[in-house]
Amino acid sequence: MTSAVGAKRVRRTSEEARRQILDAAEARLTSLGPEGLRLQDIGRDVGLSHSAILHHFESRDGLVRALALRATEQLKRDVLAALAPPAGGGPEATVIMQKVFEVLSERGYARLAAWLTLEHGHDNRRFSEQMIAELIRVIHDMRVAYAGEEGKPVPAEEDTANIVLLVASAAYGDGIMGQTLRLAAGRDGSPEARSRFRAWFGRLIEGHMDHYGEGDAPADASQP
Repeated sequence: MTSAVGAKRVRRTSEEARRQILDAAEARLTSLGPEGLRLQDIGRDVGLSHSAILHHFESRDGLVRALALRATEQLKRDVLAALAPPAGGGPEATVIMQKVFEVLSERGYARLAAWLTLEHGHDNRRFSEQMIAELIRVIHDMRVAYAGEEGKPVPAEEDTANIVLLVASAAYGDGIMGQTLRLAAGRDGSPEARSRFRAWFGRLIEGHMDHYGEGDAPADASQP
């Protein structure tokens, strides 16, 4: 007796379906950019209908917002984990750099953020503001604690904000047109070259944090 023709319907919880849809959307974002986020194609990747995706996310915009939110939370988790150095050590800037660049550049979220800025400015501002503000707060708290333990000058919050803005700007730029810039600068476009740049940039930031305040005159609050 032959078996029935046709694939067995896959049963999945709502949470599983959402995760699989977001995973498929992220894979398309990484390989194709925001223009690859077509609901029909994503549905085909996970074996769901267009209407099923709409059931979970209401619209393509809803899927994009959920994707951006997940990126924010993942970047925050990864960076916070990288910010938990061994006892007695300061934040490992090179490790933090790799995490930020991995999420923003390699996985396509820089391009997604740029697209959101052009298409949905308000939503992207909220998404970016939450992520940047949280990173500044956490990194600054760690720098202050580390300075106290080591008897070093306490960094100004503006200095921490400048570091975070510099790193975020570099990571966004790398994700949007880093390959083009590297080739224009006469560098090769290999993953190794990209990794060397990130390591160099990490050492640059780490050197600044390690030597903050050395040779600087105390700020005079009475001066304009």
